[in-house]
Amino acid sequence: ALSRSPRTVLNTRYDLRPFIRFLDDEQIFSLDELTPDVMAEYQHELAFKLTARGTLLSIRTRGQLMGVAKGFTRFLKQMDYLLSDPGERIHLPKKPKTLPRAILSESQVRRLIAAPDTRTNTGYRDRVILELLYDTAVRRAEIARIKLMDLELTTGFVRIFGKGNKERIVPISRRVCALVKNYILAVRLSFVKTVDDGYLILNRWGKRMTGGGIWA
Repeated sequence: ALSRSPRTVLNTRYDLRPFIRFLDDEQIFSLDELTPDVMAEYQHELAFKLTARGTLLSIRTRGQLMGVAKGFTRFLKQMDYLLSDPGERIHLPKKPKTLPRAILSESQVRRLIAAPDTRTNTGYRDRVILELLYDTAVRRAEIARIKLMDLELTTGFVRIFGKGNKERIVPISRRVCALVKNYILAVRLSFVKTVDDGYLILNRWGKRMTGGGIWA
């Protein structure tokens, strides 16, 4: 769990709640009682569980909740709390493959990227965020972790640390490199308050902007 981000741990804990409630309802309080039949019964319950609107859970939600429960029993087996994994033979529901419902047109992308007011420092920073997202296709959380030392703007590359702290090198176009370089030289210092931790994208308090902040 040490390699997992706090947000991943929080989301996993939240998705485990229905499983814990199910075990409580079934009067299962001992790990010895956690059997494959119990896991199958939980999967059956999810298949017929209703949302607050009275509709069945989507295949995606059922798969996510069941996947977290399977991950939990696998963890218990790995930590020797269980002799065998009761969720090992449980197959997750497959969601149908569908195309994206909406894809932005080129003109819509141009309007989106041009939305921030680059006459202001905040607007220029936001423009850099949007340009990097579109130019490199990296995740917002990955942009949040970029440090100045990770950038090689002369040759047009950035070192990205993704999930599991895996490193990869991603190219940046010459135009976006120029935009980022100007941001570093003329704009970024306006966000630095006291200690500069060296992150590329800073919030108004001079700290590293989170993935959630970038999304907002």
